[in-house]
Amino acid sequence: MGQILVIGLGSTDLSAISEKILAELRTKKKIFLRTKAHEAAKDLQADFDLFSLDSFYEEEEDLERVDEKIASFLEKEAEKEDLIYLVPGSPFVLERAVSLMIEKGLDLDFINNQSAADVVFASLKHITSGYRTLAAKDVSIHNIDYSLDLLIQEIDHEYILDELILKLLDSYPSSAKFSLIKNGGLDSQEIYTDRLENYQRKIIPNHQTSLLVYKADQERYTFSDLLQTTDILRGPEGCPWDMEKTHEDLRQDLLEEAYEAVYAINNNDLDNLCEELGDLLFQVSLHAQIAYENGDFSINDVINSINSKLIYRHPHVFGDFKLDKSSKVLQNWDSIKYSSRDINKFWQRLDSSKGNPSTLWAYDIIDKVTRIGFDWSNKEEILEKVKEEYREVVGALNSPTDLEEELGDLLFTVVNLCHYLGYEAELLLTSACHKFIARFKFMEDLAEDQGLDIKEIGKDKLEEFWQVSKNKLEVI
Repeated sequence: MGQILVIGLGSTDLSAISEKILAELRTKKKIFLRTKAHEAAKDLQADFDLFSLDSFYEEEEDLERVDEKIASFLEKEAEKEDLIYLVPGSPFVLERAVSLMIEKGLDLDFINNQSAADVVFASLKHITSGYRTLAAKDVSIHNIDYSLDLLIQEIDHEYILDELILKLLDSYPSSAKFSLIKNGGLDSQEIYTDRLENYQRKIIPNHQTSLLVYKADQERYTFSDLLQTTDILRGPEGCPWDMEKTHEDLRQDLLEEAYEAVYAINNNDLDNLCEELGDLLFQVSLHAQIAYENGDFSINDVINSINSKLIYRHPHVFGDFKLDKSSKVLQNWDSIKYSSRDINKFWQRLDSSKGNPSTLWAYDIIDKVTRIGFDWSNKEEILEKVKEEYREVVGALNSPTDLEEELGDLLFTVVNLCHYLGYEAELLLTSACHKFIARFKFMEDLAEDQGLDIKEIGKDKLEEFWQVSKNKLEVI
């Protein structure tokens, strides 16, 4: 097996090519060039026999497939003899084909050169305190670190650039500063610096175009910041309330924050939903911090667990398994979920959600048995069952033990009716609570207008005010 000498051509022209590189090129080794689209490569072709790999770009639209093909091709060529592989910039920056060859354990040697980052920072006269480099296709709202400069490469088309700006506007403050640089370090260099909110298409990008987004001037927090804040709150100099909390202490808080988020959804209050989801996320981070302090697990374990579970339970997305209907997806999800928990009997499936509030548990039980055909034929049948359970409640009024059971049966049957009609009992009951409170508020306001105390007016007056509130607030 021959050796592959990987040489970085730098990010400018022939001036970046050292005598050491030229000496290697004068040997009798076969020279492979990743792409002709490079100023130095154009000059070198006049003196050296370079074999371009641009054909792989023409065969594949996916850049990852291009890298895979290049790595496999060079591996086969190296079986015959030593060879040289020329890459733009540095072989250690955004060169996945090189990474794949390293992973395969091929015999590689390197001559490094300046990367695009070196050229960008020099051209902009910008001293960075830390930066991250990404290809344009890899930029996501989920992987931004606002404390670092972000250097984005592989922007070779206007469409890619426009999509990139939209992603950045979704991630950064609109006032964030950026510099777009084309042909950095060459005589044809173009630079456009502005704020994201003012972006205009002043530069038509090519294969030597980079975008530098400067670290955010204003404070903008990330998930990591939330975890650090939680750590501080629980620390020796933190908040006494947060410091003393346990998992058990926070159970009610966790439920309340979840229900407040649901309430925001029910009211289509998106601003409040954003806030409530933040409160819920803090509860997650707080429980994870407590577990970490106890030596049980960390937030990284939580994230790894849910991400692994989602990938495992979605083979139709992350694997080769094909499902074309949501009903089939749900059946497959259940099959995977219960097999992983060693739940083999159907009754165990019904028992698996018993930690939920009782209305949610009842709904889940009914939903599961309905899927296997244990259901009502029509709404009249189930309405008759509600009446039957009501009559049994009436018949058990003088027997406390029987009454508890019959009241439970009545509640379960009402949940069943809700499910059959397409409603979630938990949400309906929550809505009914809000309606009751709104009507009672109207009653209390009415009493105060008449100089009365709602707690002292008696049953008859309360009923009178209740009927008034019902008539006035029919839309609630």
